[in-house]
Amino acid sequence: IMKQVQAFSAILPAELQLVTGFDQTEAVAKRLNQLGIDFLIAVSLVLLTLLPLGLRAALVVMFSIPLSLALGIWLLHYAGFTLNQLSISGFVLSLGLLVDDSIVVVENIARHLRMGKKPVDAAIEGTRQISLAVVGCTATLLLAFLPLLFLPEGAGAFTRSLPAAVLFTVIASLFVSLTIIPFIASRVLKEEPHAEGNWLLRTLMRGIHAVYRPLLHRALARPLATCLIALGLFAFSLTLIPGIGFSLFPLADSRIVMIQVELPEGASTAKTNKVLEAVEEELRKYPEVENVMSNLGRGNP
Repeated sequence: IMKQVQAFSAILPAELQLVTGFDQTEAVAKRLNQLGIDFLIAVSLVLLTLLPLGLRAALVVMFSIPLSLALGIWLLHYAGFTLNQLSISGFVLSLGLLVDDSIVVVENIARHLRMGKKPVDAAIEGTRQISLAVVGCTATLLLAFLPLLFLPEGAGAFTRSLPAAVLFTVIASLFVSLTIIPFIASRVLKEEPHAEGNWLLRTLMRGIHAVYRPLLHRALARPLATCLIALGLFAFSLTLIPGIGFSLFPLADSRIVMIQVELPEGASTAKTNKVLEAVEEELRKYPEVENVMSNLGRGNP
């Protein structure tokens, strides 16, 4: 489109100048670049956090991220939605959710491998053992976003692509974690020679047994005090709300301000045009205003 605009601008008379006042592709490119950065961060964090299970296990889980995103985009297209700023924001949001299922499945498969089972048997039994828990946790997550699909009127129509992107991507991640990931794990993961895992996992487990396990025993021994402390921390977190602030939607950093000018009923087009020109002159006094576009007799397209 921009090439056609430039070609058309070249044949305009000298007294006319064609100015591009708004280019939506800039905002979309910014969103897509942010999605790419978040994608790389997600992959790096998965690689880092799953090193105790081994590099092969981390690579298997990393495979679920692009695959779940690709399936989510396909489902979004199939449902009639488009890639826009809200749907892309939904994909950014789902990046932190779509690896949970695969991590749990791969971790359980790795545990069965440490028990001395063959890779295929470990993949089948490990996935079967954890499948109900994975489906239940994912269903809870889906139910949290499902009501956003049924928001009424304009607000619902405007925001529907965001929860749709999250729901489709999380559903895709559930499918991937229970089918494709176990298959890849059965082919990629090897039998674990050490019953307690690699040196990094053994170091991590020693830290858990030295610090976390005693704290857990104390908490379970005093359930009332533990619950009261948890409620106290929750109540303290509520005091942070005034400092954080609250809004239904985040502030949009839009570069466009639309002003609607209406004269009393029966006013002529010429009179309306004079008022419109006066508004334009007032707007041009502000150094922040780069371009002014106006439509007379009808609304903005």
